[in-house]
Amino acid sequence: MNLTLKTQNKRSVMALGLAAVTVAALGVAAVAGGGGSQQFGGLANQLQSWAQGSLGIVIAIAALLVGLSIGVVKQSLMAVVTGIGIAIALYYGPTVIMGVLNAGGAFHSVVPAVASLPIF
Repeated sequence: MNLTLKTQNKRSVMALGLAAVTVAALGVAAVAGGGGSQQFGGLANQLQSWAQGSLGIVIAIAALLVGLSIGVVKQSLMAVVTGIGIAIALYYGPTVIMGVLNAGGAFHSVVPAVASLPIF
């Protein structure tokens, strides 16, 4: 009986701690979302151009080659699919993220990017 009470108390304390951390994180996220486009706008554009430019193509090809190599060794196509998934996420991911996070017109920015995926 005493052991069960201790376990319940530990769970309650852990749940309360988790709730406190979640509330604190939400408060920080609410404050962190206000601005910063002057400081980080250039960095965001640079990272997007890298991901969708020559660097992104090199990383995508490398991911495909690593996936093919692992697939040959393990005799499974899942590694190849993972490599292709990484390549798709690398190219289309920044467009989707920028569309979701930019203020105003987020839906109109994301829908064309998702609709242009080769799986649709």
